[in-house]
Parts: sequence; C-alpha cells; structure tokens
Amino acid sequence: MRCLISALMWICLRIFSVRLRWVGRLTISHNVGLKVVAKGIERVEELELLSQYGCDIAQGYYICEPLAGDELLGWYETTVQK
Repeated sequence: MRCLISALMWICLRIFSVRLRWVGRLTISHNVGLKVVAKGIERVEELELLSQYGCDIAQGYYICEPLAGDELLGWYETTVQK
C-alpha cells in the first residue's frame, strides 16, 4: 500500500493543476511564517520537485531509513557534515 501511495503522490505532483494547489499551499504556509515539511520522500525526483516548490525540510527513506538513536549520530557525522 505504501508504494502505491508514493506512486500516486508522484503522479499527482506531475499534474499541473495539482502542482498549482501545492504551490499555493506552500506559499500560504510561508506567508504566515510556517516551515513546510515534506514526509515520505523516496525518490530524488520527489525531493527535487518539492525543493523547487519551497519545502523547507524533507524526511523519508531516500534521505535515510529509520535509525536507532545511537546510530543517528554516526549517520549525521558521515553524511550531513561532509
């Protein structure tokens, strides 16, 4: 089910009318001082597209699979601090 939802999200983001709605939501969120978080990113294309739309923060398997607390520091030091 998760793959289906991800695939549907990707198709929707590529449809122009849906893009306009997302851009509108992001714009409104930023105008009222909110940060926008994209959840469930599984492909580089999703990350790039949502980045272009103005998402501030992204989370998902493409960036990093779920980690235990003690593994997080190691991931951060080797990946983020490069």
